[in-house]
Parts: sequence; structure tokens; C-alpha cells
Amino acid sequence: MDMYFWTQQLRQTIGKEQWKQAVAIASRMRREMGGQVFLPAEKQTALGETQKTLDQFMSDAGSSSVDAAVVNQRFGDFRESFYSVFGNTVVYLLRHPEKTSQKGRVLAEVGVKQAHAYAQQLIDEVLFCPKNVTVGLYTSEIERTKKYAQLVAYELKKLGELQGRQVRIDNGGFDYRLGFRFSKEEIDFLGKSAEQKGIKADGGFAQFSEWLSNADSYLGQFPKLHHPAVIVRELQDFVDWHRRQFTTNANQWSVVLGFTHSWILDALRVHYAGKDVKEIVKSGGFVKIDGGKINVDGVWYNYA
Repeated sequence: MDMYFWTQQLRQTIGKEQWKQAVAIASRMRREMGGQVFLPAEKQTALGETQKTLDQFMSDAGSSSVDAAVVNQRFGDFRESFYSVFGNTVVYLLRHPEKTSQKGRVLAEVGVKQAHAYAQQLIDEVLFCPKNVTVGLYTSEIERTKKYAQLVAYELKKLGELQGRQVRIDNGGFDYRLGFRFSKEEIDFLGKSAEQKGIKADGGFAQFSEWLSNADSYLGQFPKLHHPAVIVRELQDFVDWHRRQFTTNANQWSVVLGFTHSWILDALRVHYAGKDVKEIVKSGGFVKIDGGKINVDGVWYNYA
């Protein structure tokens, strides 16, 4: 349900004093608010307050003796409350979908499905937002992250063509902080170190954890090895920088998407979720930073 469209429709029906229609629209919008779950607890609370303002609006607009001034005030309260749910720029950091070695293709068939699945989730958020929306896209240097960004941008453009909901897309291109840092020499070094300890050198979670735990001591043996703490700081810098660059205000909501890789993203996941992280982020998986919270594998943690 396009809440931007229906918020505008609600305003128009109030202006025409079409009270029954206004109540019907508000009732439909309130039902839609009940299905939104991917929000931090404080925003869930704010959304609950928005539902209460709609209840008050429907009560006043459905009264046998409607006071237009009161109804307009209730509408203003509702809009202010609803807008506050989208009061800050949100950042998604995403692992690329499943790749393929098939000639002429970048993503596997399942990878394309993973990309479209995330795009649909983002579209659902865009439709739920009552403001104008801007989406910024940034990738690593590797083709599969670029293809992922292209697929998401394509789906957002289709949204405008099919439903009339315009989204401004800002394609920022390559950002070094999202890049895949490990050279062949580093991969070989980490693989050999893992195998010496009986760990399969497959780039999986066991090998990742082994690197995470021993990165300090490995620097003495391989000074050029990338350190997980540096990767975390650079991703934090990406988030903080772009939250400052992309404006969110009374009429505008911004979302920043950073397309990156496992191990890169996993270092950040472990930094915030610690032992709750038990596997490498799935292909097409992501973390979401919303205000002072970060969502890792469906659980919200403090982001600081």
C-alpha cells in the first residue's frame, strides 16, 4: 500500500469534507501499519503512537457533528507522528547474491532471485514511507556487487513506472570502504594457517573466526594482512559519512545501500552481535543500521 499516495488522498478528502471517505482511508492505513515488523523497538513504539492518532482522527471525522478544524488538527498530528518513524537516514550493508562461473553471467539464477527478493523488501519500505524517497547506491570494485546494485535500481525504476511512486536514485558507484581487500597472497596465508590447525580452508565461518581471533599475531608474520578492526572502522565510516550526506527531513527520507562481501560484512556483524553470529552472512544477506540500532540476522543491537 502506497502510504505517500494515501496520505495525500486523505488530505484531499478532508479538504472536501468527505468525512466517510476520510474515515475509510484512515482505517485502511491503520490496518497496513499493523504488519510492519522490521523496525527497532523505539520505532515500533512510534508507529503505535501513529496508530493512536489515526484512531483519534477516525473518531472525530466519524462524529455526527464533525468539527473541520479539529479534524484538520488530528490529521496534522497523524502526519507528524507518521513522519517521525522515518526521521533518520537508514543504511543497508549487503553481501552480494550467489555468483556463477557460467560464461557471460555474473550472478547465478538463484543469485538473481536473491537480489529481487531484497529489492522487494526495499520497495515495501519505500511504499510504506509517507515521504519522498532517495536511495543512494554504492558498490565494491567487483562485478557481482555492481550487478546487484543494477538489479535493485531496475526494480525501483519499475516501481515508478508501474505504480507512479517516484524514487530518486543516486548512483554513487564505487566506494573503497566496501571493497574486497584480500589479495591471493593473503588468502593463501590464511588458508595455510587454518589448515595447520585442522580447519578447512574454504572461506567459511570456522576459517573466518580463526582469522578474527588471531589477526593480531598474524600481522607479525604477514604485515600486509588486513585486520578486522580496520575493516570495521572503515564500514562504520561509510555508514556515518553517508548518513551525513543523504538528507532526511520533514518531507524527505533517504536510504543508503552499500553492496559488499562476506568477511568484510561479517567483521562488522561480529563486532556488534558477538557470539550471536554463528555463520557467514548468507548470499544476499544484509545488516540494517537505523538510528542508534543495527539489525544483525533479525536481532537489533546498539550501534555506536
